[in-house]
Order: sequence, then C-alpha cells, then structure tokens
Amino acid sequence: MLYISWQLSLVMLAFIVVVFVTSFVFRKIVRKVFTKERQYISDLNTFLNENLSGMKLIQIFNRQKKKDDEFLQKNENLRKSRYAVVLAFGIYRPFITLLYISSIAVTFWLGMEFGLDAGMIVAFYLYLSRFFNPIQNLADQLNNLQKATTASERLFNLLDVKPEIRDRKDAVTVDKFEGKIEFKNV
Repeated sequence: MLYISWQLSLVMLAFIVVVFVTSFVFRKIVRKVFTKERQYISDLNTFLNENLSGMKLIQIFNRQKKKDDEFLQKNENLRKSRYAVVLAFGIYRPFITLLYISSIAVTFWLGMEFGLDAGMIVAFYLYLSRFFNPIQNLADQLNNLQKATTASERLFNLLDVKPEIRDRKDAVTVDKFEGKIEFKNV
C-alpha cells in the first residue's frame, strides 16, 4: 500500500487505528456487561431452584408475595443486563460497518484527488476488504466468543476456590488402596 500511495496509506492507517481502539474499548465494556448478565442468570437459576424445591415451606409460612417480589426483581435485573448486551452489540457491529463503508468512500475520493488510476484505487479497495472482512466476521461471532470467555472465567474462579476442609500438614499419604475398609472401636 505504501508503494502505491503513501498519503492514502496514512489515511487508511487512521481508519485501522480507529477500528483497533474501538474494538479494544468495546471488548472491555462487553466483558463487564456479560459478567454481570451471567451473574444475574446464575442468581435467578439459584433462586428458582431453591424456591421450587422449598415451595411447601413458602406456602406454609405464607411467603408467596415476598418470593414473587424477589423473583420479579431478579428477573428485572436480568432483563436490564440483557438489554445492555444487545445495545452494545447493536452499536458495535454497525459502527464497524460504518467505518468500512467510510474507508471505501475516502479511498475512492482521495484516490481521485491524488490522481491515482483506477487499478490503484481498486487495489486499495481490495486491501481494505481483506482487512475489514475478518473484522466484520469477528464482530458477528463476538457475542458467542464473549459468552464463552465469561463462562470460562466463572468456571476458573470456581476451580480456584480453596476447599474448607484441608488435610493436616502431618497427614499420611496412601500410596496403595485395596478397596477394603474396616472400622475398629467405633
């Protein structure tokens, strides 16, 4: 690209920098939003599991209204967080497309202003397409990628939890176990 027109290359580099900065900022925002959404999903699932299994106690103590209000609040939290996710992706993908279309328009306009012939302008267009098409594909898949990233973070956090019951420092390690247990003086 520099060989064809260094001026046009610098302009295209500005678009590329904007794409990278936008993607970096978007990734940070979406990670927080997805983490929050996953937490709200987990809270709602836990709430439902506990309350459906303890339905008789809730009815005995006449706590249906309180539990209904709690459910509505948890559901509203989840709805708001889901809305934030949809809004973020609804802004990011069209913004990347806008940058792509703008870069094409600027390429054609500046190409004519700098007196480049049609072949050079088409070459710049093809360079832009090779750059933006993978980014647009990634933007399409980013939703699934962020879900997987958030889920794996939660899984690793769970795996990092230290057990409450630990072996003593002087505990004996059993090298060979025969499958026979005997209780004496119990």
